[in-house]
Amino acid sequence: MLRTFYIIAVGFLLICISAMANPVLTLSPTDGTVSGLPGSTVGWGFTLTSDNPNDYLLVVDSDFCESGQPVTGPCSQALGTYNDFIASNGTVVSPDSEVNQSFDATGTGVGEYAINSTATPGQIDEGYLEVVYNLYSGDPFTDPDATPVSGDLFLTAAAQVVVSGATTVPEPRLPIFLGFGIATLAAFDAGSKLKARIK
Repeated sequence: MLRTFYIIAVGFLLICISAMANPVLTLSPTDGTVSGLPGSTVGWGFTLTSDNPNDYLLVVDSDFCESGQPVTGPCSQALGTYNDFIASNGTVVSPDSEVNQSFDATGTGVGEYAINSTATPGQIDEGYLEVVYNLYSGDPFTDPDATPVSGDLFLTAAAQVVVSGATTVPEPRLPIFLGFGIATLAAFDAGSKLKARIK
């Protein structure tokens, strides 16, 4: 009976620890939707929160994956090219803290999406942003004794890229035809008056 109690208690403790240690990725904009003209570059800011009381979180990669592509990659983009910023910048989140960063095409945020110049306004590339991270016992950049305590772990957040811009609407031709018709009638009327004068 006592053994069963200890097993349940340890299991409950492990569940609490694992629930407490899950980091959260929040995108900016919060709905994950960015838009831009064909040939332009768009991207996402982020807040990365860790409530792990012991370990440092080091971001090692990020990608934009389309719906249905596996979290473990490789991922591809239909309307452009994704470039990582968050891992390239060596983002580290200390225990029980968060890191915020706005998107800027000079190199801040989660990453950028360069929309193809051949993309058509109204097209959408829908999927999610994937952030790959490792946990360390200390800050891997400043603590020489820091050791990895996990392999690759993954965070995802729903995201989409919308190609903006107006579609070309043909000019109405009715005014042209009306103008031509009025000019023809005026010319015919002028010709009739001229013939009447000559007679």
